[in-house]
Amino acid sequence: MASELRQKIQEAADKLRDRVDGCDLVILIDPETNLVLCKSSEKPVSQDQLDRLADSALVELDGPLASALTSNAAGKDSLTSFNIGKQSILAVIKSQGSTEDMLVCQFKTMPNRSDLRDAAGQIFNLSTDVEAA
Repeated sequence: MASELRQKIQEAADKLRDRVDGCDLVILIDPETNLVLCKSSEKPVSQDQLDRLADSALVELDGPLASALTSNAAGKDSLTSFNIGKQSILAVIKSQGSTEDMLVCQFKTMPNRSDLRDAAGQIFNLSTDVEAA
């Protein structure tokens, strides 16, 4: 059952990348272990790049500011950070539900935040199901 759920998470990550305009990379990270649980990308991504993105996500949404925001957020809200670089936009999304996994999404252009939130929510819901299995 857990492998079926992991496959559904992979499919949801692929769907996020296809559905949210400009997205060329999605990774799901377990912040406790700093492991990449899932990856969907247009091109091959090196392990070094995945590690840097995971480290960046932890800095963005696991520090004191994120803790303060989390305490004021509603139970199911997610925290989102956008970093706009010269060549891409990086969105880091942290679930506030029963799982605290993080998504890192790389975009060519600024994404539609509503589409991103909805697609991320689907991944976080499945991730919660995997943890329960």
